Amino acid sequence: MMAENLKKYNAAFKEVFGVDDAFLNTLVYKQSDEWNSMGQIALVSALEVAFGIDFDMEDIFALTSYEVGKELLRTKFDIEI
Repeated sequence: MMAENLKKYNAAFKEVFGVDDAFLNTLVYKQSDEWNSMGQIALVSALEVAFGIDFDMEDIFALTSYEVGKELLRTKFDIEI
C-alpha cells in the first residue's frame, strides 16, 4: 500500500510541476520556480483527487515542500507514504 501511495503522491507532483523523479525531493514552495501560488492550488487539487481527501486552509499553508507533504498526509490523513 505504501508503494502505491508513493506512486500516487509522486505522480501528483510530476503532473503539476513537470519534473522527473530526481527532482521531487528538492521541491519547496516559493523556492522552486515551478512551485508558486498557482502551483500550490494545482498541487492541492491533484492530491485531493488522488487520495480522496479534503485539505483545509491550515493544511494548504502547511504544505511547503515535497517532504513536508508526505508527513502531512501521514499525520493528518493517516496515509502512509
